[in-house]
Amino acid sequence: MSAHLRIAELGGAELALLDGACLALEVDEVAGQSMLLHAADGQHEWFVQTPLGQLHIATLGTARSADDLWVGVSERVRRFANTVGAETMSLSLADDMTVVATDGVLSAAVDAVPYAGEVPPQHEVHTLARVSVPLQQFAALLDSARSLPAGVDSGLWPMPPVWLHLGGGTLGLHVDWNDYLPNRASYRVDVSHHQGEATLAIPHVHVDTFVRALLRADWSPDDELTIELGWVNRPDGEREVVALQGAWWRMLLWLEDPLEWRWGSRIDEVFAKAGDLRVIDRDIAEWIVADAAHQVRVMLHAGHPDLARMSLPLLQHVDPSFELLTELSQLNASSDGVRFWCGDRVVWAAADVPCSDLSSLPRMVRKVLDARARFGPLLAVFGDGDQSDQSGTLPL
Repeated sequence: MSAHLRIAELGGAELALLDGACLALEVDEVAGQSMLLHAADGQHEWFVQTPLGQLHIATLGTARSADDLWVGVSERVRRFANTVGAETMSLSLADDMTVVATDGVLSAAVDAVPYAGEVPPQHEVHTLARVSVPLQQFAALLDSARSLPAGVDSGLWPMPPVWLHLGGGTLGLHVDWNDYLPNRASYRVDVSHHQGEATLAIPHVHVDTFVRALLRADWSPDDELTIELGWVNRPDGEREVVALQGAWWRMLLWLEDPLEWRWGSRIDEVFAKAGDLRVIDRDIAEWIVADAAHQVRVMLHAGHPDLARMSLPLLQHVDPSFELLTELSQLNASSDGVRFWCGDRVVWAAADVPCSDLSSLPRMVRKVLDARARFGPLLAVFGDGDQSDQSGTLPL
């Protein structure tokens, strides 16, 4: 290979897409993530992929032969382009391992990110709904939907989910602000091209970050943006997705459970500091938490406010009776935050913590565990189940 092999010439629109993708997908070079460049026969394409989603910039006619190059370009190259205000950028490869970027006057040489050699998948989106809308109109609508009501303390709770509705000739965004004040807001725009109908909560922070990057780069505000809601089949199962795309590029952002997206990381942090409690299993919006002897299931539930509900079976294989229900009623009347009930031949202890007060979650988990120790033996007289069975694993 020659000392400098020119591998790509990047225009302003391409640089804007790479910039938006690296910001929206939160590229982590330490984790081996990069702007993956495929170059061959004077053509090139890009993949930017993280656990949040994928950008693919396609060039028609890209060949794949033994001479193809796959280079992990550091995202510092796009930051260099931003810093120098480059409208175009030339990329070359030096010494098989260093990417040289130049705008003709200034240049940067950045070592390539190690690449594992696996070709990223180009996911097929199974469409639920699709619309086309001018970029500027969608950006304005999203910015309006994400605006906090005046006087709201943004540090009290994370922002509510933003629901995207496609269908009926419109694109709509809906936000329920009832955690803060009795208020809901919807924003809509008529669209010229549409098919299907669907409503899903979108990762609005990442969508907004990507769209803003395009607008900052003087992307034509009248350019049509195609927005699609659907799902893809991945090796780990079906995954819902929102796709933003143009004629030669596509950004996929994976959809998360709205409750998990809003509260999951905060609950993880609370339990990480809980000391005697540990998380032994974790699923979407659900945790199995244990002390030295027993386990409690914690699940998120939507409401105003959203709730973290912890529950623990006290007794199984029990037949409801007047005496049992009377005993449970008396326990509920004297209980401090823990409630008891019987359903499906199981007696449960449970408690709710508003997600606005997650710091009290470990304390309430301990209360539920204490209720089991105090009242489990008392209630055992109402059933023939082995009460000691309840300390076994709670399946997710």
